[in-house]
Amino acid sequence: MSGVQPAEDQVGVGHRDLIPPAVAHRPRVGPRALRPDAQRAVKFSPRHPRCGTGFLLLVMVIAVFLFAVVGKPSLPWLVLSRILGIPLIIGISYEIGIKWAGRHPNGFFARILLWPGIQLQRLTTREPTPDQLEVAAAALEEVMKMDELEHPPLKEVAAET
Repeated sequence: MSGVQPAEDQVGVGHRDLIPPAVAHRPRVGPRALRPDAQRAVKFSPRHPRCGTGFLLLVMVIAVFLFAVVGKPSLPWLVLSRILGIPLIIGISYEIGIKWAGRHPNGFFARILLWPGIQLQRLTTREPTPDQLEVAAAALEEVMKMDELEHPPLKEVAAET
């Protein structure tokens, strides 16, 4: 099953142990300077260009093409090609799908590359409920507070020296 859905939909209980990807995306896609807010998050799409779903789709497509070129060698060469090929494929997918396309999400080629992943997200994610957005915003707020404690803003560091 792709995408994470609330546990209540899977087993009929009232627990929400898992956060759907759409909830995880929404608080992050807003302006970074603003604090997470569930009401503001509603305005943003649950589709995220750097989503893990799209990344895995890109890994799969590159693997199909690369291993099609390799063909069906003898068993030792097959195993060796997979052991060496999979990290290479993951690295290429990361550089193209996450780093490059993430820096150029509105570019022509990036939009073409990201389109299948965005469409896959339409199948694997649902609109989050308001209470799910509240939980996601509160969790992100806590993480941001912890991050500020570990890494104070540069202005504070410069003032201390």
